[in-house]
Amino acid sequence: IWASGSVVLAGQDGPEQLRSALVTTNFFDVLGVQPAYGRTFRPDDTAEGAPLTVMLGWDLFQRWFGGDPSLVGRRIQSADGSFATVLGILPKDFRLLLPPDAAVPDRLQAFAPFWPDLESGPRRNLFLRVIGRMRPGVTIEQAQDDVSTLSRNLSRELGSQRAFTTVALQDDDVREIRGPLLALFGGVAILLMIACVNVASLLIARTASRTRETSLRLALGASRGRLVRQALVEGFLLTLTGAAAGVFVGYVGLRALLVLLPESLSRLEASRIDLAVLAFTLGISVVWGLLLSLAPCFELFKADALRSLHFSRAGGRPVRYRARAALVVAQVALSLVLLSGAGLLVRAFAQVVAVDPGFRADRQLTFRTLISRETFVQELLERVRALPGVTGAGAFSHLPYDDLPNWGLPHSLTAPIPTDAPTADARAISPGLMEALGVPLLEGRFFTDHDRDPKHPVVIVDDTLARLFWPGRTAVGQTFFANVGESRHPTVVGVVRHVRLRSLVQDLLPQIYVPWQLAQRNPMAFVVSTSGDPMSVAADVRATVMALDSRVAPHDVRPMTDYVNGARATGAFTVVLASAFAVTAMLLTCVGIYGVLAYGVAQRRHEFGVRRALGADAGRILRDVLREGLGFAVAGCAAGLAGALVVGRLLQAQLYGVRPHDPVSLATALALILTGAIVACVIPAYRATTVSPMDALRSE
Repeated sequence: IWASGSVVLAGQDGPEQLRSALVTTNFFDVLGVQPAYGRTFRPDDTAEGAPLTVMLGWDLFQRWFGGDPSLVGRRIQSADGSFATVLGILPKDFRLLLPPDAAVPDRLQAFAPFWPDLESGPRRNLFLRVIGRMRPGVTIEQAQDDVSTLSRNLSRELGSQRAFTTVALQDDDVREIRGPLLALFGGVAILLMIACVNVASLLIARTASRTRETSLRLALGASRGRLVRQALVEGFLLTLTGAAAGVFVGYVGLRALLVLLPESLSRLEASRIDLAVLAFTLGISVVWGLLLSLAPCFELFKADALRSLHFSRAGGRPVRYRARAALVVAQVALSLVLLSGAGLLVRAFAQVVAVDPGFRADRQLTFRTLISRETFVQELLERVRALPGVTGAGAFSHLPYDDLPNWGLPHSLTAPIPTDAPTADARAISPGLMEALGVPLLEGRFFTDHDRDPKHPVVIVDDTLARLFWPGRTAVGQTFFANVGESRHPTVVGVVRHVRLRSLVQDLLPQIYVPWQLAQRNPMAFVVSTSGDPMSVAADVRATVMALDSRVAPHDVRPMTDYVNGARATGAFTVVLASAFAVTAMLLTCVGIYGVLAYGVAQRRHEFGVRRALGADAGRILRDVLREGLGFAVAGCAAGLAGALVVGRLLQAQLYGVRPHDPVSLATALALILTGAIVACVIPAYRATTVSPMDALRSE
């Protein structure tokens, strides 16, 4: 069992807020985590009168304490003056990964044990989160039955209905990123097929160009089985060499991607090329090596020694390359699938960028700091507002798109509040916060410094809640039921537009804003509106905070745009990868089209020379070659349309503001493919027009 929060650590360079968690003493044993140094918690660590203890994360251990193992057993001090003994250091690769709606940050830096009477105290700690290890052979369904029994017993004990859902931790962890990862994996698979088709086409061309050699060897008694074995050996050597090079390029590429990785996908930092990845790569290489080696075998089996030698003396046999043409058509079809998918993601990301979050993010500086006394917030805001270049300031319990736990507030129009009452996103704010953020006021007023009476609480609601509770009426002056201050009956004094605080693309829950004095959060976040570059006032803001109380210091000092860009970062990263795959696929396809036409033109030089000698003009030959190349592209596009439509449906969960069968994305993909095909056809077509009739006839 655990609950997340924060603690401020005192240090020589000033205090720093740590994301922390309270856990039961068996927490790390359940997870099977062994510390890098020291030990984990024991039951006697929570005994009455036992000293405070803590376990630290690896990053904090390295950054603050220089990785000194002697830290274990020593005491460290928090900003409030209390001390805790360091019991152990968690290993470098330990991260508590939970789904976003668990409201638990990925990067927890400190862990402390719960208070001693957690299990024997009141059983209404519904904010707790639980992880259990199932016995071998037990299924999720069986575990759900056991938990359901517990929830029924707890409901009877509490006198209210409680229900709990049991899910597999791994499935729950990855459900938010499973879609993007599967999409990228599918893109990689398609790109691999395109590359392999390209290689197969080149191998077939190489085998076809060795027809005379093959015929001579057959005429001299070589068996076709021996020729097939030679093709297999050559193919395997090619694929294994390519796999080795691919592992190296993959390692370098992975390092580069991790550098570019957005914070929202920081869980992928655990990605590495290990034995499992190498084994998978080897398996894929063996399978494709076999398939690629068999590709030219058709040319070997249809080889006729007598006929091939006869044609080689007579001036060349008819040129046929249907197998290579079919492979090029397949390449075009697969490229269309990738290009259309990338187009959908690009269009969806453009829609996300255009989303209005409901507040002004530019020229806003944000930071967090510990609240050391009752008047600290008001004093700090007054001093910050007086700084040069500052046009407004306010305090906020939760910044938009941060990774701190959310605060849910059940609400109802009737009393008592039902146990299944809907929950709103609640935020504690100071006067001036809405003005600093530029949030539009639709009705009523914003908070003032007088809105602090806990017996007569006032709130501001968003238009979503106003329409839900009081449709067609004014919400100002209305009351409803929610636990605010010392009352469960707050009064609405203002209505603002719904602000996208947790997601740019989803309108999640209604929002209720409470005066910060009635729902104090510590530490608090601050928003400073400036007339220019927000970082230009960062030093003055830091000095102002330290002047008020030297025991606290601002942290996470950065522009508001960092949070907004972070909310878009996952989509941007996915778009970059998908676009890179699509561009690579199109380049490979253009190379394939060029290779087929260049091979065909080289083999048909005699034909083109004879046609020129008989009076055919260069334009006619140019059109014929271009028609042939564009025929491959058109056939591939026709074959790839169905796949593009299927991919659109598969990507539907990743799209925002764009239909899965978006005609603009599909038309753009078709235009790019056809344009690339024209470019790939131009050079071979031009070469066909430059064949000299005399040179072609002289070669006979």
